[in-house]
Amino acid sequence: MAERGLAKDSLMKIATDLSKSDIPSPGHSSRQSTGRRSDSKQWYTTTLKSLLTNPQLLGQVIEDGKPILRTDGLPLVTRPPILDMDTWHTLQDELKRRAGSGEQRRHGTALLRAVLYCGVCHSRMYTYTSKGKLRHRCIGRLKRRQRTGEQGTCYGPSVPAEHSEAHVTDLFPEKAGRAEVVRMVEHAGEDFRPQIRQAEEALSDLEKDRYERGLSKGEDGAKRYADQYAKLEDRLASLKDMQRNAKPAGVEGAARRQM
Repeated sequence: MAERGLAKDSLMKIATDLSKSDIPSPGHSSRQSTGRRSDSKQWYTTTLKSLLTNPQLLGQVIEDGKPILRTDGLPLVTRPPILDMDTWHTLQDELKRRAGSGEQRRHGTALLRAVLYCGVCHSRMYTYTSKGKLRHRCIGRLKRRQRTGEQGTCYGPSVPAEHSEAHVTDLFPEKAGRAEVVRMVEHAGEDFRPQIRQAEEALSDLEKDRYERGLSKGEDGAKRYADQYAKLEDRLASLKDMQRNAKPAGVEGAARRQM
């Protein structure tokens, strides 16, 4: 689910595929021993988003919807994480991007989207799904009628995406000729930004717990708060220092070949 979300698949498409694959949803009776249960295996986007934004994917212990913190203010982790910290933050950023300002998905998986044009009226063709298959269709006649009130001569041809993409894929090397391909050999560098972000978020949550939610009251509470805050600040300063001296990623020995 996370991999498909990072590949910019819509939550609706992921949920639909899960329902079709007969994988039980979280509320199905096969997954629930107590509480509210259902015989439906239907997945919903709200369920999917709830799973993908749950810190338990990082192995954290959740109580009343919030991670339990250690004495140093960082979340308590008691099980192997399903996602690493970098993947988790990238996924959360992607989900937030989709939710922001009503932004709609613009990037699809169709190879010829915004590339294929109608051979009749030379209008750009658009993708749609029919009987589970992706197709390209010309809507030039519709756009002409909306713009001028005239019908036009185009009959709105439609072609299967599978066939048109296979044809272009075979034709491209023939038209473009042999091309030099550069194979980049990369080595990973050091990057402490995910840990820095986690420490910054832990500091922010600690401040909210004390000043907005009224936790850590009394003399003992104030001391615990101060101790946790100091440890988090020290960790954050250490991580930022490590990031400043981090080994950068690089590229070694590019190998070239003809294709």
